[in-house]
Amino acid sequence: MYYFIPSWYASDESWKMPAREWYRVGKESEFDDTVNHISMFRSEGVDVGLISLGYGPQTRYFLHRQGIWPIKNWNAFDRLQNTSGDTPCTFSYRDLNWPENIEWMLSPFLVAGYVDGELYAEVDFGQHGNLLKINLFSEGKMNETLYRRQRLYVQYYEMEWK
Repeated sequence: MYYFIPSWYASDESWKMPAREWYRVGKESEFDDTVNHISMFRSEGVDVGLISLGYGPQTRYFLHRQGIWPIKNWNAFDRLQNTSGDTPCTFSYRDLNWPENIEWMLSPFLVAGYVDGELYAEVDFGQHGNLLKINLFSEGKMNETLYRRQRLYVQYYEMEWK
């Protein structure tokens, strides 16, 4: 088996793999030599895998868009957080415990939650309708971002599963 160690990082944060909302146009191409090599190896019947060293809660989404999912994937951040499992699951942002008086406003770009007229949360989605992240606000300022990974949120404080 051959393992590839890609360098998929955002330009501003060396440890974080980029994920883009469906409505944002990127300046860079998504073409990557690693993806190309994996495709070539697989077309020849060679067993391949990935070792990801960056924080990438949307890695499966990226690999699916590139046409190379499923693939054996080991991620350092997942290992450190004891997150496991590669089986996709259904998930809705409404599955989290929100304040009882939250009002949801839907737009073509995101879903915004308001509590007592103040912005409380923005929910961003990928081009296939999958949840990318939730930005939480307090006193009009963004104070936390939650990233989706499997059945868990990588980081959360007050949010819990119903």
